Parts: sequence; structure tokens; C-alpha cells
Amino acid sequence: MNKTPLILTALAVILGLAACTETQKESSEEAKQEVTTQLQKVKESAGEAYDATEQATTEVLDEAGEMLEEGKAQAVDAYEDVKESANDMMEGAEDTASEVKDAAVDKAKQACIELKKKTGGDVSEC
Repeated sequence: MNKTPLILTALAVILGLAACTETQKESSEEAKQEVTTQLQKVKESAGEAYDATEQATTEVLDEAGEMLEEGKAQAVDAYEDVKESANDMMEGAEDTASEVKDAAVDKAKQACIELKKKTGGDVSEC
């Protein structure tokens, strides 16, 4: 039996397997590259989403802080207005009370004078 055809057949099988393995290796490398590319895209997308969420959160917190400061300022203004109004009312009430007191003293003095005149008493005691 001639070993040449057998050797050639074996060599063809080995070359075929080697070629097949090389093709699989290339396919595997391509798949690996594709997966790496996709992972990089996902990573970038996640980073962008995180950045956008962080920025939106910061903006909302800043706005909330501004609203709180505005509310605080308005509360202080309202308190000052109420305090001023209360002081004005107290001053007005004090003035009115003083006027009422003075009027009452005058009325009492007049009544005393009238009574002393009618009874013949001394008006200087009034």
C-alpha cells in the first residue's frame, strides 16, 4: 500500500482543521470585539444617564433651596409687618385711652363744680 495518499489525506485533514480553527478564532475575535464595543456603549450611556440624573437632582435641590429662602424672607417680612401694625395699634390705643381718661377727668371736674355750686361748697376742692 502506498502511504502517499494516506499522508496527503491526513495533511489535507490537518490543514482543513487548522483553517477551520483559524476561522473560528477570527469569528471569536470579531465577537469579542463586538461585545467590547457594545459594553463600551452601554458604559457611556450609563455614565451619561448618571450625569443627567445628577444634574437634574442638583437643579431641583437648588430650586428647592431658593424657594425655601424666599419663603423664609417672606415669613420674616410678614412678621415685621404684623409687628409694625400691632405697634401702631398699641400707640393708637394708648392715645385713645389717654384722651378718654382726660375727657373723663374733665367731666368729673365739671360735675364736681356743678355739685359744689348747687350745694354752696368750695369749688377749689374740685
